[in-house]
Amino acid sequence: DDRRAAAAAAAAMAAERPTIAELLELARLRKHEEVTAKLKLLPKEERREFKERVRALREAKQKKKELVSQYAEKAPVTADATQRARARVLYDFECTDGTQLALKKGNIVDVLSDEHDDWWKVSFRGDKGVAPANHLEMLPPADATTFVVALYQFEATKDGHLPFDEGDVLAMVDQQQGWMRGYKGDQYGRFPTTYVREQNDAERAAMKAVLSPRKNSGGPRNDAVRLGPSQSARYPTKVPMSARGAASDGGAAAAVATTASDRADAADRILLKRPVDA
Repeated sequence: DDRRAAAAAAAAMAAERPTIAELLELARLRKHEEVTAKLKLLPKEERREFKERVRALREAKQKKKELVSQYAEKAPVTADATQRARARVLYDFECTDGTQLALKKGNIVDVLSDEHDDWWKVSFRGDKGVAPANHLEMLPPADATTFVVALYQFEATKDGHLPFDEGDVLAMVDQQQGWMRGYKGDQYGRFPTTYVREQNDAERAAMKAVLSPRKNSGGPRNDAVRLGPSQSARYPTKVPMSARGAASDGGAAAAVATTASDRADAADRILLKRPVDA
C-alpha cells in the first residue's frame, strides 16, 4: 500500500510539473507569481535551464531593441515618409515664378498633389511648390522596397553617384551590370553592388519595426498617387488622389481616365515633353 501510494503521489507530481515551454509562455504573459510557484516543481537541472533560456531571450530582446534604435537613425526612409507619396527628380529644374520649386536631379521629394497632369505639387526639405510631372518618377512604397547595408564607405566620384558611410542602410530600387540605384534620405543615385550586402533576418525585422506606420497617421500613402509613365509598367496603377476627392463629390468618373487610350494619351503628353537626359 505504501508503495502504491508513493507511486501515485509521484505520478500526480509529474502530472502537475510544467514544461519549460509552458513556463516561458507564462513568463511572456507576465504571470510572474504563477511562474515562481510552478518553477519549484521542476528538478534543479530544469530550473537552471529555464533561467538560462530566459536570460538568452532577454539578451535577444535587448539586442533587437538596440538594432531598432540604430536603424531609426540610419534608415533611408522614416515611418512618416512611408505614409506619403515620394518621387525622385529626373532632371534639374529652375523655377521661373514664385509658385514653382527649384529641384536638382537626384532629389527625393514628397508628392502632395497630382491633380494636374503636367504639374505636381511637391515638397522638398520643408519648401513647397509645383514641379513638372515629366521631371518626376514615383518611387515604390517602402513595403515593396529592398534595403541593403553598406559594407564600406563610398565617395561620389561622378555626377549621379550616391555617397554613403560604412553601416548605412540604403533603399535599393533596381540593379544592373554591377551597379544599384537607390536612395538614402532625400538623395537618389547609383552605387556599386560590391559595396553593400543584403540585410539579415534581424535587420529586416528591425527595419520593419522602424517603418511600421503610426496609428491614426494622416496623409496619403505612396500607392495613393498616380504613377509616372515610366513606372506604370512596373507597378500596378492606383487611383490618383484627385479621384479620391472627386469620389466624395460623386464625380470620380470624370476625374479618372478609365480607358487604355486615355491613359496612353496622358503618357504621350508627358513623354513628348521630357528633355533628353545627357
